[in-house]
Amino acid sequence: MSSRLAELPTERESTIGSFLWGTQSRVLAIVPLLRRAGGTLECRFGGGSMRPAIPSPSRLRIGFAGEPRCGVGCVIAYMAGDTVMVHRVVYRGRWRGARGHLILCGDRLVIPDLPVDERWILGSILAVQKDGVWSPPGPSYRPLPARIAAFILSRLTGALLEIDVRLARHFVRACDRVRLAVLPKRSR
Repeated sequence: MSSRLAELPTERESTIGSFLWGTQSRVLAIVPLLRRAGGTLECRFGGGSMRPAIPSPSRLRIGFAGEPRCGVGCVIAYMAGDTVMVHRVVYRGRWRGARGHLILCGDRLVIPDLPVDERWILGSILAVQKDGVWSPPGPSYRPLPARIAAFILSRLTGALLEIDVRLARHFVRACDRVRLAVLPKRSR
């Protein structure tokens, strides 16, 4: 790895990156090109939902070789509206309408994300830069009560996904409304 990669991006590179990552349509337009090239893309991401596996902020390598590996436990980048998100796969739809959908969740979160159509997946997270060294994303870690709650909610969401994707979406939204109603503002 050259020292150039560890440097801060130039103003021009930041402008190009902001343009490319600016909207869902632009990002989804370049993904097939990146897949055909079979390369990787290095990006800087913030947010604490994947700590300690991915510290915040971090530099990540997203792999675009062929179709992304999306097995349970894999960390992937995907589009959620105009936002690029990085979360772990906790459930993969298997039957009828659920096939082609994933349930994802941040390692520090208990409530999973809304079901994600595989078309919105950008790629697998191949490596995370920590202290100048690249390594694969670490394992998920949660305290036991949070791990149990996350397991139950992800399995319930997965079961509802198998019945109907809309039911799973409704369930996740309802869980989030309960979280917002119960937790004091400073705890969110």
